[in-house]
Amino acid sequence: MNDYTPPVSGLLKLGDPGTLQTASDYPALGFDTSHVPQLLRLLKDRELLASGGDAPEVYAQVHAWRALGQLRAAEAVEPLLDLIDAQGGDDWDDWVAAEVPFVLGQIGPAAVPQLVARLSQHGRQEDALCSLSSALTEVAKRYPEARTEVVGCLMTLLDAAAENSAAFNGFVIADLLDLSATEAWPAIERAFATNNVDETIAGDAALVKYELGLGPEPSRPRRLSARHTSRSGMNAKQRFNERQRKKKAEKKKNKKKRNG
Repeated sequence: MNDYTPPVSGLLKLGDPGTLQTASDYPALGFDTSHVPQLLRLLKDRELLASGGDAPEVYAQVHAWRALGQLRAAEAVEPLLDLIDAQGGDDWDDWVAAEVPFVLGQIGPAAVPQLVARLSQHGRQEDALCSLSSALTEVAKRYPEARTEVVGCLMTLLDAAAENSAAFNGFVIADLLDLSATEAWPAIERAFATNNVDETIAGDAALVKYELGLGPEPSRPRRLSARHTSRSGMNAKQRFNERQRKKKAEKKKNKKKRNG
């Protein structure tokens, strides 16, 4: 842990990284592509991950992936995807869930083939699948040249709506809403026809069609969709994630009580 050289070694002392909106400008701190190998090693440093407490080095991994994102380091895609794959159950990490899809979006189109490959593999937990879908969407938001490919991939995911989890279908539909993907409506409509979509995430079929600008506003009370925020400032996907986070935290707490 002590053999990192500047400026990477400085990440062990930065401490609480704050929010993504207030993230440090890592290139301004002296980072460039020559530091990618050390940043990747820091990203996977088991000693740091096990240090615990609130020491500054606890946050070094977060600083590392933010730096890699700002540097658009394609070499970081697989290690970041491994962090997502490790999500689920008692291994849930709020930092990974909230930030790694965003970082993959910063890296850009270079991440798309690996994201698509991971999504096409079966057996992944719902949490990981939703994060992978969100990461694809983040790429398309930042790089318009990737939008067509990303929308096509998200539509393909809905072809298996009957076999997917209802929550995952809801997340994919919300991602398509975020991209204003009107061309995806036929695939979305077919997904709703399976009666296997969690409508608390993006709303029901009528609302989604309205949000895409393809139908009239529903006359009955509307659920907040992925494009409308509540008084809490969170959109539908974020509120769903927050519910999941609280459930996982409570489950972990109860498990500790049983084992204690």
